[in-house]
Amino acid sequence: MHAGMAPIAGMAFSRLPITSMCLLAACATSREVMAPDGSRAHYIECPRSQAECMDEAAELCPRGYEVIDSGEKSGAVARQDRFTGVTTVNKVYRGTLTVKCRRRGRVQNQEE
Repeated sequence: MHAGMAPIAGMAFSRLPITSMCLLAACATSREVMAPDGSRAHYIECPRSQAECMDEAAELCPRGYEVIDSGEKSGAVARQDRFTGVTTVNKVYRGTLTVKCRRRGRVQNQEE
């Protein structure tokens, strides 16, 4: 096995970039959006917990951030295998967080 390779389920995979790993592991994702006041903000979606959204916000905004909006939805999805009749219930969660980053101790405004 080559350096940088790790065995996974009997197969060798090279190290994946962090973004690829996040896609596989369902990490929080973010995109830049416009806040109601016209300034830049970040819209963050997290598939497992609201804490995951806050961790992403902390990475995007190392000087801190102001929460503009947040939300969470949770529930369950039941699926029945048509051959075996076995029903599987999976928890479903979706959290969101919209933040404005602080710049030099204050929230950035439109001119910055």
